[in-house]
Amino acid sequence: REGAELLADGTAGPLSAQQREIVAILKANGVQLQRLIEDLLDYQRTVAAIGQLEREPLDVAEVARSVADAHKLAAASRAIKLEVSAYPTPAFADRAKLRTLLDNLVSNAVKHSPEGGTVTIGVSQADGAACVDVIDRGPGIAHENREKVFDWFFRGARAPGERIQGSGLGLAITQELVRAHEGSIELLDASTGAHFRVR
Repeated sequence: REGAELLADGTAGPLSAQQREIVAILKANGVQLQRLIEDLLDYQRTVAAIGQLEREPLDVAEVARSVADAHKLAAASRAIKLEVSAYPTPAFADRAKLRTLLDNLVSNAVKHSPEGGTVTIGVSQADGAACVDVIDRGPGIAHENREKVFDWFFRGARAPGERIQGSGLGLAITQELVRAHEGSIELLDASTGAHFRVR
């Protein structure tokens, strides 16, 4: 990546239009490799620590709002509206891991939403359990892929405008973190987009 950056900056001399195009490809591929490596390292760390929860009393709604705030800029850059409907919902959970699993869901929802779309995050209590819904209005998940979305390294269709495809680890890690909390995650039927529910 450093070499590609030096070339792009003209450190080694001026580039032709074709050379600039090739350097741009090098830079993009470098970023993709870095992300894959980081995801693999996260995978190893997550699997090693999956059952080591540091539980504490917390408000799931507060964690969800914090995650939504972290994605405001990314959403705003594509005029995507983040709607949070969260009621105080107590739980005894690992704050960092709860944040990671919600971050994965919201990140995917924003990434797969069309420009000007809406992502809805709902937090409530149902039958004595905390319940989080993350809903987008994107293209949804193809019927033949619904059983595979939580598989390690499964990658669905590219998101709108996505130059670098994901690693296929996000939802698999999310499912493992939910299971560690003795919870469940499911992909619900939706007329448009994708609707994930964590309990």
